[in-house]
Amino acid sequence: MSDLLDFEAYKLRRNSDPDTSHEAAESLELTITKLQGDVFKVIEKAGMKGLTIKELCSLLPGTSGGTYSSRPNELIKAKLCFHVVGDKRKAGGKGRAGNVIRASKYKKKFREEDGLYYFK
Repeated sequence: MSDLLDFEAYKLRRNSDPDTSHEAAESLELTITKLQGDVFKVIEKAGMKGLTIKELCSLLPGTSGGTYSSRPNELIKAKLCFHVVGDKRKAGGKGRAGNVIRASKYKKKFREEDGLYYFK
């Protein structure tokens, strides 16, 4: 079994994008590891609320936090997730505040609702 997950081209572009964007999405092979895919699914399921790394690790039991804690940054670099600079919260109201990470499909909606424009 492969440890890579393929992303379908239709997930890499919007229907309203020009034809050239559709062609580029078709030609691009985006693969992520199974571990990154597991993390992405949990972040995507969190919806607009998003997750901090501490919250993410608590939802993926069975391994140490270090196994999952670096995956969101990898997903941000792949443009599958984002976080807003300054948007932080404490997991469970305790401890240090952490960045809130959301799936990129919520980026436009988040921007429209909150008027925040500083994405990483």
